Formats: sequence, structure tokens, C-alpha cells
Amino acid sequence: TGAGSVAARPGAVYAGRLQLRAASTAATARAQLRWYDATGTEIAVDRVSGYAIADGAAGWTSYAVSGLAPARAASVALAADLTVTTPGQTHDVARPSLTVATAAAGAVRGPLRTVGNKVVDADGQVVVLRGFNRSGQYDQARPANLTSDDVGRIASWGANVVRVTLGEALWLPGCPQYDASYAAAVDDDVRWITSRGMVAVLDLQYSAPTCDSAALNPLADAGSLTFWQQVAARYKSNPLVAFDVYNEPNHVTAEQWRDGGTVQSVAGRSYRGVGMKALYDAVRSTGAQNLVLVGTLDYAAAWPSTGPLAGASNVVYAVHAYNCDRPSACTNGTGSAYLLDRFAAAGTTVPIMVSEFGWPTGGAPQAYAFDDGVIAYAEAQGWGWAAWDWSRDGRCDADTWFSVIAPGTCGAGGTQEPAVAGQPILVGLTRNR
Repeated sequence: TGAGSVAARPGAVYAGRLQLRAASTAATARAQLRWYDATGTEIAVDRVSGYAIADGAAGWTSYAVSGLAPARAASVALAADLTVTTPGQTHDVARPSLTVATAAAGAVRGPLRTVGNKVVDADGQVVVLRGFNRSGQYDQARPANLTSDDVGRIASWGANVVRVTLGEALWLPGCPQYDASYAAAVDDDVRWITSRGMVAVLDLQYSAPTCDSAALNPLADAGSLTFWQQVAARYKSNPLVAFDVYNEPNHVTAEQWRDGGTVQSVAGRSYRGVGMKALYDAVRSTGAQNLVLVGTLDYAAAWPSTGPLAGASNVVYAVHAYNCDRPSACTNGTGSAYLLDRFAAAGTTVPIMVSEFGWPTGGAPQAYAFDDGVIAYAEAQGWGWAAWDWSRDGRCDADTWFSVIAPGTCGAGGTQEPAVAGQPILVGLTRNR
């Protein structure tokens, strides 16, 4: 292919593709991006590896890899990396390509509102929200490594939205989980996100009908109304804040989803669940006209027959897509269409956002296929999307728990390169530029 490497632009996204074919004996292979500084020394901490699958003699096998050029990168090489156990093997390489795109997104201009099935900005231009969940704040005020720098890394990937997962038991006095510093921590989140021109979606992830039931309960509860009255009043003047009123309603009817009703908490206690219309009304009672997200039925995996909410405005309906826990076994990455087809009809009249999706093992080949498929489907419909998740625990030392960051690359001097699961996300975010 000529020179061993080409000039690199720090901060840009590089996407490589190639094909491999074994002459006789198959080998596990993957594509790689290798970055070099001005002296020609590899920046080894930021080497990016794509999914690993075997090539073969029967035909060509395609490989893909994407990465973010480190600040010190002067050049980049696209490599084919093979695990060969016997000497003398021959493997052919064909059709290598390397493309480059700008990573950083332009600032979103709020306030946001809905027009038909689209979200538009202050200028009336259509905005597609693409980004990440930042998990962990539903049960602690300051999860590991949730800092301004961490949010800056999200922005460097090109995101224009960050969904922040909250828990009412930490916000509202009365339960042992209450943390007087929690509101200040959320203030920090909002400032870090919106000051960079991204939208902060404040999501009620955990309700707490009783102090022993702070979790993903079937519905919100009476305390959730107080939570939203306080949260909406606190942030309504920020045009880049949106409110996701309840994460994943589950084990309820479509009528209960809308209007509430008696349900059982995860602790086995009966309580009066609050429906989505009352939560929406609680937000609007403060005068807040910010964008509101409403999680759909059955863990946000089914469109409710009672939707959309009557009389509601500036509402986006939230969809979650996971192929590994409900309803199928974790066997392949091709199941995104059947998860999302069920929302296509509603999406012709109301805005839809895939506000969570992911694959539990971030380094698996299936993770690439699944995340790529969800993004492609959402883009074809004009829907926004937010991957689960940026960093479960603030580290990147293992390819597990939906991690989108490659192991080891957020250490000292690391760029936080994408894991296999994160590579189609990184490329998808270049649409925000």
C-alpha cells in the first residue's frame, strides 16, 4: 500500500477497513490503528484494535477499526494483526482504506423544541442528539472519575448530548441514602456538559417509593413528583437541559404507564405508582418549557397503546435497545432491527430517541455489529441516540459491562480510545460536526 504510515491530525477520527484471506490455514485476525509521534516512536498506550475473528481460505473476511488521533500523533498506520500458531502461513491483504473525519461537535443552540417528529434548535434547524449515558450517579453523588475532564473527553469524541442517571433517594431528604451534597454534584454535571455546548439530559433512573426500594421500580412514586418539581425549577433556565422523567417503566399496563396505579416495588411493597402524564405535569408546573423525554413501556422496549401523552408538548419518547438480557440470549449482534421496528410507526408523528443501547462485553465482535446496527437504524429514521455507557466506574481496565473505552487507554497519557463496542459510536458521532 505504499508508505508504512500517513500523516495524522490530532483529535481527528480515523476509520480503517481491510480484507484478509488465508492461503490455507485460518488465523484469528483484527485490524489495528497504530499512532506514531514526530520521532517515529509508536504511542503504544493508544494502539486501537478492532474486533477479532478468524479469516479463512474460502473467501475474503472484512475487518474494521476506528480511533481518535492522540495529541502527540504525527502519523498513523493501518495494520493487519494476526495470531499465528504455526510458521510458514500466508495471509493475503486486500482493499485497505483509511478515512478521516473531524471529531468535535459544534455547540447545540438551545432552547430545543419539537416540531412534528423532529427536535429543532433556537434557529429552527433540526438537531439530532447523539452521545452517551454517564452512569453511576443513581446511587452515589460523585461516581469514580466523573469530573470536568471526563466530560471533556466525551466532548472530544464528538458527542452533543450526555444523559446523567439520577436517583431520587439521594436528592430528597428522608431516607438514609440522602446526600446533602447531591444537588451540588448535579450542578457540576450540568455546568460541565452545557458549558461545552452539549445537552444535559437529567434522567430519573431510580425511584424510591420506600427507603429500602431505591432501584429500577415499575413506576415512579409520589416522591418523584417532588423530585421533578425541584429539579425542573432548579434547571429550567438552562436552555441545554432536558428532563427524562422516568427511565424504564416495567411490569405495568399501558394505562398504568400513562396514569399510574398500584404496583409492587422491588422490595415487595405495594405503592401508588405515578404515571408519565403526572411526571410531565410536575415538570411543566414549574414553568419549565425544556425538552422532556418519556421512557416507553416494558423497560422502554415497547410502544404503549396509550401513547403519545395527550396535551403534551416538547416531548421525545425514549427507547432502549438491548439484545442480551430481554428478550433473547446474548448470541449475536444482529438483533437491532426487531427491537426498533416496533417504534417505526410512532416515529412518523412523534420524536423518538434511542436513549440507551449497548452490548455487555465491550470487546466482543457482536458488540461492534450490534452498536453499528442500532446507530444505522436510528440514523435512517432521523432518531437521536445515546450509548450505554461512557464509563460505568470511571476506569477502562476491562472489556466488560458495556464499556465503550478500550482497556488501558485512559491511563496516564492515554487518549481514551474506543473499545470494539465504541468504534461504530465514534464514527457515528462524526455526523455531529
